[in-house]
Amino acid sequence: MPLPKPAAVRLLPCAMAALLALPTPAAAQWVAVGRWAQGDGFRFVAPGTWMVLPTETGAEVSADGDNHVTRLTLVCEPGAAAARVELTRYFGYALPRDPATQAKFLLVLGDVRMELDATWSDAIEGWVAEDAMGPDTLSLFSWANQITVLDADEAVLATYRMNGSSAAREALRRRCGI
Repeated sequence: MPLPKPAAVRLLPCAMAALLALPTPAAAQWVAVGRWAQGDGFRFVAPGTWMVLPTETGAEVSADGDNHVTRLTLVCEPGAAAARVELTRYFGYALPRDPATQAKFLLVLGDVRMELDATWSDAIEGWVAEDAMGPDTLSLFSWANQITVLDADEAVLATYRMNGSSAAREALRRRCGI
């Protein structure tokens, strides 16, 4: 008469099947800031690398903050006097998530401090500051070492390195005339 198998041995085929059903790390990797791809067509984009996405009429440039926490996006349309600033993927409590309440935060580019009034947008799940960055401030964007986002009390919300910022600035100038 055969000896009974221990429970661990009986469950081994089920455990192996469950492990094989899990996606592999290569199945979901960065393609661009916040975008993922399947299979072999992927690349990793480091935080603070400014990516350019041409839109139908304008352009959008964005970067993830340190450790991929928060995303800062500049959006422009041709003929606009300034680019719109969007702050998304911030999960702290310093900024109100109420469309009726203005959120104040500061962008610090080198020695220049810009106070922005933004409103919460349910559509992008973030804050939007319209007409926030004109030609003068976008020229700072080309040479600054980093952008720091501060709340109204000047606590740091996020920090962005400026890898590829000159090319991003040029894309906004070329596509939108800013």
